[in-house]
Amino acid sequence: MLLLGILLNIFIRGVVPSFPPLPLGFVDCVEAERGCKEDPRCKELYMTLEYCASEEAVAPLGNKARIECLEALSGLHYRPLLACKCQRGARREEHCLKVYWSIRILQGECVRACVCMSL
Repeated sequence: MLLLGILLNIFIRGVVPSFPPLPLGFVDCVEAERGCKEDPRCKELYMTLEYCASEEAVAPLGNKARIECLEALSGLHYRPLLACKCQRGARREEHCLKVYWSIRILQGECVRACVCMSL
């Protein structure tokens, strides 16, 4: 009971720092994903990229799959999703990072292959 009182006292006084919100102009990746899924074309491309990221985590993609993934990335024009950020320590940080890396896992290859439009 004493420990609970001490912890409440610390939180009430603000001794434990809270994480600052994302800077203005940045969109949380979870919110960007939600917006993308409202548009059928964006949702389709994003789901392809999500699949690509999950497959790439297990084993390198084959050439045909890699080309499909790069085409999905080049077709994705939903700016909030392409520029989204995650806030460290946020409640949904794990899901946010999953969204973030689903979009970015192939961006380096995309630029090297000159397949994608400039982001």
